[in-house]
Amino acid sequence: MKCTNAMFGQKKADLTGLTRNEVLQLFRTTIDIKRGDIASMGQLANATRSGTGKGEILMKNGAFAVNGEKKRDPSESVSNVLLPGLPDLTLICWGKRDYNIVRWI
Repeated sequence: MKCTNAMFGQKKADLTGLTRNEVLQLFRTTIDIKRGDIASMGQLANATRSGTGKGEILMKNGAFAVNGEKKRDPSESVSNVLLPGLPDLTLICWGKRDYNIVRWI
């Protein structure tokens, strides 16, 4: 119930107060990305987009959010994208409710 409320109890997901294990269990799969492979939001969008359409282009149209904040600038740095208290996880969302966790390895 705690995880359900975190994801769907508000307008945007709020994982505050959940442990790392709870966050990882909340998502069926995680997207593992090497820290040094991604430097910009555009690269993160491209690396995490599944299906048709290039992530960077969809991002410019407002379809990509990182930790609850819409991202539209592909050149923006990913230097500050970790979830508070979770040193290797980032929450991304495509569209309104297609949430995924990025695990930085």
